[in-house]
Amino acid sequence: MENDDAPLISPTDFNPAREEDAPLDEPETIFYSSSESEEENDESDSNSTTQPLLNDDPLSPISSLRNRRVSSTTLRLRQLRQKKNSRLGVLCLAMAVLIASSKDAVFKRIFTKSSHFNACNVLCGSNLIGLLTLPLLFKKDLTFAKVKQIKKRHWGIMFFATSLYSVLGPMFYLIGLQTSSVVDAAILSRLESLEFLLFATCFIPNSTLDLWATTNAFIILCGVVASIVTKPFFNSSSGYIDVDKGAVYIIAGGGCFVGSLLLTKRFLSDIPVGILGMFRVSMGTAVYHTQAVIRSDENNRGYLNVELWENLWWFALVYVTLFQAVWLFALQNAKSVHISVGTTGIFLLSLMWAYFIVPGTSLTGSQIISCAVIAFGVVSGIARGIYQAKKEKKKAARMKMKDNLVRDSEVGTRGVI
Repeated sequence: MENDDAPLISPTDFNPAREEDAPLDEPETIFYSSSESEEENDESDSNSTTQPLLNDDPLSPISSLRNRRVSSTTLRLRQLRQKKNSRLGVLCLAMAVLIASSKDAVFKRIFTKSSHFNACNVLCGSNLIGLLTLPLLFKKDLTFAKVKQIKKRHWGIMFFATSLYSVLGPMFYLIGLQTSSVVDAAILSRLESLEFLLFATCFIPNSTLDLWATTNAFIILCGVVASIVTKPFFNSSSGYIDVDKGAVYIIAGGGCFVGSLLLTKRFLSDIPVGILGMFRVSMGTAVYHTQAVIRSDENNRGYLNVELWENLWWFALVYVTLFQAVWLFALQNAKSVHISVGTTGIFLLSLMWAYFIVPGTSLTGSQIISCAVIAFGVVSGIARGIYQAKKEKKKAARMKMKDNLVRDSEVGTRGVI
């Protein structure tokens, strides 16, 4: 995306006063009279003949300046449109961050009131609603021509990555969330970013990890470890390495998400987003409904329960369909610094949602220490994102100035008629 602060008119454009006198739709052809004087021209206009002095030659200086004036107007309109989309992108990013940060707290709140709102039933219904609504969002990508372009090797990788992202990952995570607190889930979920940074540096080409990012990752790791090893200081019945079953499921689910993201980043970056998204919800719908039929216990039989669907229909629309729509628009139009700050701040927002939505939520001593350490790493990550954005902005400004100097030297002096 181009810099919003870039000047709308380049240094080599016409003077605005002259630009008003010469509309863009006039042909760049200048005529002279064949008569020898103005008096003869006035007396015999009918006998005078006109011949072009300069034709609209694309290689002439006048034509070159006209083309640059037209391109400047086009650039101005494009930048105005990009500014509008950028504002909408920030708004969509804010909505996506709020939706993503509140999902765990909302699920926990409904689960405590309805036993039918469990992991299997929620994943069954959410994927089904996504399968029915997401084609409207991805209709441009859902063509036979684009499907035929995908190679068999990519279909195999996409199947394995989707098994991790849409089947095992969310199932493990929601099962763990049923028995763990939202605060513990938020803390343990920070391991995902650390795992992705580590494995991306090792397996994805051109993925570098600077000192600042490494320091932030180490701080967050210390915060996660602190939530485990400091429990005995506040609860005598806990051991130094006391990890409950729910925490194990959450960590396993996070590992599945990271594995899927690595495969997608490494091998599936050229796959259209619509095809990848629909493949995920289609596979999730098929697998979860098959699992619901096989595991036909009392809770899973409640899949067609009215009490379940009173909450499931809007839960799926908000956290599947609406989230995908605003998130994809934000990725395409919001600035990188805004995306970095927004996604990094999800941890802090998830704690706030848990405090206000889930009844009885309170931080234990070990959680306070852990959240304080992780919050420091999060703030440091936000500062790093802002610094990197300013650095890239200065670099882009230098490159643009260099490009302007090169174009000025090519055009040379202005033509004077």
